[in-house]
Amino acid sequence: MDKNVTANYIRNRFDPADRIAIVIIDRAKNDTKQLITTAGREMAPEYQAWLRHENAQRRDVYVGMNPLREDARGRHKEDVDRVKHVYLDFDDDAVNKVNAMMERDDMPIPHAIVNTSPGKYQIVWNADRFAESQAEWLMRRMSREFGADIAATDISRVLRLPGLNNWKREQPFMVTVQSRDGRAFTPGDFPAFPDRDLPAKVVNRQRVPGSGISQSEKDFAFARRELERGASPDSVQRQIEAFRQDKPNPTYYARHTVEAAVRKGYSRDTISR
Repeated sequence: MDKNVTANYIRNRFDPADRIAIVIIDRAKNDTKQLITTAGREMAPEYQAWLRHENAQRRDVYVGMNPLREDARGRHKEDVDRVKHVYLDFDDDAVNKVNAMMERDDMPIPHAIVNTSPGKYQIVWNADRFAESQAEWLMRRMSREFGADIAATDISRVLRLPGLNNWKREQPFMVTVQSRDGRAFTPGDFPAFPDRDLPAKVVNRQRVPGSGISQSEKDFAFARRELERGASPDSVQRQIEAFRQDKPNPTYYARHTVEAAVRKGYSRDTISR
């Protein structure tokens, strides 16, 4: 195995200044260690040598798939700075499920297919212009659509690093990756998957249990935040439209939401009709 595989995987997923979590698990001692470093430092030869040393001691090595905030000391959802990846984790009957997904013309081609153990795969897309809630919504819908692990759909998830051994079983398994270049995908590049949890009329009105916050209120908060960051109203409208395909008229709903945010003074730009 090329010793540069791990560093190249990080290089293709992150910017050098991105703060990422490295998680090392020693199953024999029931010990978990988490470190937060920059992707640039993680790619350095001495850091890569240290990871290989840890892995050689039968310790599993994982990486957080989304960069953390500057002040983050942990790896909770609120510590995530922005979404750079969406992903799926396939266990049972993974080969057939991944092949079926890849055969769909409306699915973007993954940037990485990681073989984590015999017959098990993790699929990764580089992502751009995703809100946190959008990314998790998409990963949950794709998991149900293609039969992936529904538990592996949070934005703070760690996945295995290619180029290192998986020590979960007695015999080690070298984690490999098939990678490709290409632009990061936005929400509109993915299909509008049906919501298989609740009927559309219920979904449109649902509130997060215990939060008192409706999805429409979360959409408005997303529009406000993106406009404050300098995103154009047209861009924000397209993202909300792609996200809220459960609405009878997603275009009207998205335009109305962004217009409301503009009227509140969060942007001086105008929205295209």
